[in-house]
Amino acid sequence: MYELELREVLGFKEAVLTQCAAVPRCERRTVAADLREDWVSPLTGAGLSAAQPTAWLAEGLLIYLTPDEAADLLAAVPGLSASGSRVAFEFGNLGTDSMRARAVQTPAMSPYATLWKGGAADAPGWLAEHGWRARTHDGRTFAAGYGRPMLTTAGGYVTATLP
Repeated sequence: MYELELREVLGFKEAVLTQCAAVPRCERRTVAADLREDWVSPLTGAGLSAAQPTAWLAEGLLIYLTPDEAADLLAAVPGLSASGSRVAFEFGNLGTDSMRARAVQTPAMSPYATLWKGGAADAPGWLAEHGWRARTHDGRTFAAGYGRPMLTTAGGYVTATLP
C-alpha cells in the first residue's frame, strides 16, 4: 500500500500510530507529496508499477482541492493504472456554500471547513468521460452496508473501474 500525504501529515500519523503501537496488516509505503504538485514522480520513485492493477482511494481529499486541481489529480491516475484498476471517493454537494456554512457552526469541523475548495463538481461524469466505468452509491446506503452510520446527506460515493 502506498500512502501519499503531505510530509507534516505523515509525521503526525506516524506519531499516532507509534503511540497506539499499531502494526500494519500489509506493506505500507509512505510517500511525502503535495497532490497539487508533482506527486507522480515520488510515487513511481517509491516503486508503484503501472503494470499492476491498482486500487485508488481518495476519501476526504477532493473537497480540499479546486476543481482544476481535482481534475489534474484524477487525470494522472489512468496513466498509473493497469486495466482492472479501481478508484473510489465521495462526490456531490461537497464544499458548497450551504454545507460550509453548516460545518463552520460545528466547532470540531470549523477549522477544516474553511479549507474546503469544492473538488470535482461532476465526478461520476468526469470519470465516465475519461474511460472509467463509474457507479454511484447513495451515501447512507453505502455506509449502512458496512455497518457504519452516515452523518450527513451531502452526496454519496463513486466507484469506478478502468476497462
